[in-house]
Amino acid sequence: MPKGSAIRHLIHQDLGHVFLLAQANSVDSMPCAGLADEDIEIGNYGRIAISGAVRLFNCAHLRVCEPAYVSAETPGALTSTPTGGPNLVQQVGVVLSNDPVTGSVELSIHEPTKK
Repeated sequence: MPKGSAIRHLIHQDLGHVFLLAQANSVDSMPCAGLADEDIEIGNYGRIAISGAVRLFNCAHLRVCEPAYVSAETPGALTSTPTGGPNLVQQVGVVLSNDPVTGSVELSIHEPTKK
């Protein structure tokens, strides 16, 4: 999971706490609980930010001073355009910098809604 990925949390009967990439295309892949605060290899532990800011990751595709939403197209991705139609909309923060190296998002995780 790359740094800055939208992460969801679930409790599995056999596996315990599991963290997966969030995606706004289904209630089964939502809600986003936070953003990965570092690159996390599959099967390893890592930091998930639920407040504050996630800094130093690629935000070049986002718009500064505008909300960041969970993408319906790509698991774990963020978008500046809220999804519509049958998808869910979940704002996770506001873009502070859209630099490809030093990008940052201030977290403000909202409940997902239908639009």
